[in-house]
Amino acid sequence: MTTGAASRYHYRAFGRCLSAGIEFPELASIPPVAPDWTFDVASPGGVSTGGRLIGEEPLYKGVSARLYQHAAGYRIEVDDTGGYDLTEGCSMIRWLPRAEPWWDFGRGHLLGRVLATAMHFSGLLVLHGSAVRTRDGVVAFLGLKGAGKSTLALALVASGARLATDDTLPIELGTDAAIVWPGVHSVRLRPDMLERPDMRGTQVLDVGRDGKHATAPLDESRVMTEPAPLRAIYILHPAVSAHPGRIVDGAALDPLRSTASLAAFAKIGRMLGRDEAKALLDRAGDVARLVPVETLLVHRELDRLPDVAAEILTWHGGPAEETP
Repeated sequence: MTTGAASRYHYRAFGRCLSAGIEFPELASIPPVAPDWTFDVASPGGVSTGGRLIGEEPLYKGVSARLYQHAAGYRIEVDDTGGYDLTEGCSMIRWLPRAEPWWDFGRGHLLGRVLATAMHFSGLLVLHGSAVRTRDGVVAFLGLKGAGKSTLALALVASGARLATDDTLPIELGTDAAIVWPGVHSVRLRPDMLERPDMRGTQVLDVGRDGKHATAPLDESRVMTEPAPLRAIYILHPAVSAHPGRIVDGAALDPLRSTASLAAFAKIGRMLGRDEAKALLDRAGDVARLVPVETLLVHRELDRLPDVAAEILTWHGGPAEETP
């Protein structure tokens, strides 16, 4: 891992520029431009102190993330990884590892909950989900862990859609439209998904605690690089079979249930605590008024995924056009 003070790397992240003092193999490099976020790493062992606790989110056994507010901005503390200070309107981010850095964890938290926090405080609704762009616009998938969000998104990409984002879904609210920012274009997949013909040869960066494989960024021709309007949100419910004779089946939610469902799938909802609950609900309600939200029963068998993807594409104008 390169950490030289003179080295700066510039990456595309969520449609913006991240300037970093370390390398991010999960991101696509871009020419140096004025950064939206600047990220650096402090010497191992430093720990931030002080601040008012806003909220706490359990991550896995014995490990939680906590969000604090202090005079200069915000701080996120992750038990096994260290602290992240967000200052100057969350544009300056500094990671203070607790000990010898776990670089994959440090990068992962930065690209997940840390930048999600920065985007939330810039006014976006940030959900935990995956999304693709079809000819009509962006189609998003939410669901519980293991529901198959990434797998379905990749099946759609193999059928001609473009990957908009995986895991972190940022939505900007306009007057009459909800706009999705392009996200991180590396994905986390089950090992069997990597055996599909269209995924063979994909570079694997590391294997997570859940057994999923993190890939290098997809090729530019398969991803969305500019913001695009959100056209539909589906909440996945894996099923052995959907409606008789169908491989995918869904039902629309009313505005109240749509709002509650979107808020429930907020990327950092528990970490935001009561302070930001109203803002979160308001943004979820705005999205629910602009975009249809439906439940979706989907076959889990990998050999049926191309058919599932083809049907979903017919609902949304077909594959994405050639230019992003």
